[in-house]
Amino acid sequence: MTNTAGSVKKSHMAAVAVAMIPHISSFLMVKWGSLMNALRDTGAENLTNMGDPALVAALLQQGAHFEGHLALSQGAIITGLIWGAIVASVIDGDFKNAGGFSAAAGVMAAIGIIHSASLHLPEFSGIAIGYFIVAAFLFIYPLTLKVEHMDDEAHESSPRVGE
Repeated sequence: MTNTAGSVKKSHMAAVAVAMIPHISSFLMVKWGSLMNALRDTGAENLTNMGDPALVAALLQQGAHFEGHLALSQGAIITGLIWGAIVASVIDGDFKNAGGFSAAAGVMAAIGIIHSASLHLPEFSGIAIGYFIVAAFLFIYPLTLKVEHMDDEAHESSPRVGE
């Protein structure tokens, strides 16, 4: 994140942070799997698999959203790029561009490129439909209001928290 700060516009740092979220989920999935394997290696008995419904429910009770992290971790690199592009486009006031990225994410989610363990025929899951709803909002929103595109100078001269 430190190197990124010098590479992107300051106004896009929120987009960078959002783009990292799928990678955090991927990291958690690897660590949870490693924990289960370490417990098995030390002789722990009667351990369930990570996707076991009872374990998923128990994790959820403890605030660990296994299914959400699993979905985000599958295709994390592409998902992070898309989320970052959506947020950066919204920051710049380019809602049409953000809507295009969201629609593309919906197509990718529908065929399993992101949020899925494998490719498949189009399947309109809640995740894919969510992307399409966001895309529709991002395409329609500018039609209801006059939206001005912000240029680089406007972003750089705007006051920021802590300055």
